[in-house]
Amino acid sequence: MLNPVNSKESLENLAKSLVGKARNNTQWRQRNTVNLIPSEQTMSPLVRLLTIADPSGRYAEHRKVKALGDTEVYYYQGTEFIAEVEAELVKGMKEFLGCSEVETRLISGQMANITVFSGVLNYLNRVDRKVEPR
Repeated sequence: MLNPVNSKESLENLAKSLVGKARNNTQWRQRNTVNLIPSEQTMSPLVRLLTIADPSGRYAEHRKVKALGDTEVYYYQGTEFIAEVEAELVKGMKEFLGCSEVETRLISGQMANITVFSGVLNYLNRVDRKVEPR
């Protein structure tokens, strides 16, 4: 328990110590280790800088809608910038890889949804694939 007289100083010292340890651990991870687990790989300084930008935490889930002429429909408003950047990335990756299709979205919300829903549909319709999907 903190001493009420010294609690402010103790909390300040604890906070400084924690920040220092976090800094040291981050520097060690970035400069002295090879992180083989993808989610533990450290970001470059440029990427870290971009993570403080607003779009880094935005949902921009979307899909093509046949009824609208295969138009990409975004489920959330305010995603124009993200859509523009994603389109540029798709174009660049197609050119770089020399292929006609690429998926640049992270395997998270949308990709996980598609994977699960496709798996469930395949399972439910496994007997007769020619009927209307359930």
